[in-house]
Amino acid sequence: MHVARRDGGHRPAHPGSLSETQRRVLLALARPFEHGSAYAVPAANQQIAAELFLSVDAVKTHLRTLSAELGVEELPHN
Repeated sequence: MHVARRDGGHRPAHPGSLSETQRRVLLALARPFEHGSAYAVPAANQQIAAELFLSVDAVKTHLRTLSAELGVEELPHN
């Protein structure tokens, strides 16, 4: 699998390089897209925190780390 980058390049995604919590945060973030709805939006930080029993600050930290890991840190956060 490859991750598209904003600059048009691609970077291989290495799921094994993610911690278990980072993987769970990423899955929770993308869960609204699970059924292919054209109107899905990513889960909010508060929703992810509640689902995973984390603080909102912890979710934000994991999302920043994931953004850097996937090379998409310059994309808008909303």
